[in-house]
Amino acid sequence: MKKIIVSVITICFIISTLATICVSAAPSADVNRDRRSSANDILALSQHILGVNTINNYKYDVNDDGTVDSADLVALQNHIIGISVIEEEIVEEDPFEPGIEDAEDEL
Repeated sequence: MKKIIVSVITICFIISTLATICVSAAPSADVNRDRRSSANDILALSQHILGVNTINNYKYDVNDDGTVDSADLVALQNHIIGISVIEEEIVEEDPFEPGIEDAEDEL
């Protein structure tokens, strides 16, 4: 019973830590394209792997190996907590789709 409680507390600590960490995103580490890497990206990738979330404009293949699997999830988690860095991908913005800055200017 003691091991279960310790495991649950450890999992809660990890989740709360990931939820509070937000680092500047390399675009390939920005799964949901909100221009930052955070626990939201981990959640979106996890849901995609489980088949719950399949939004097409998300970039699920974080490590660019041609498949979306748990290796992408590990790479993203390691990037967010600072263990490793995912190489930045050059993404050209669509001139017909406003970016975050443009949307904020309209408000």
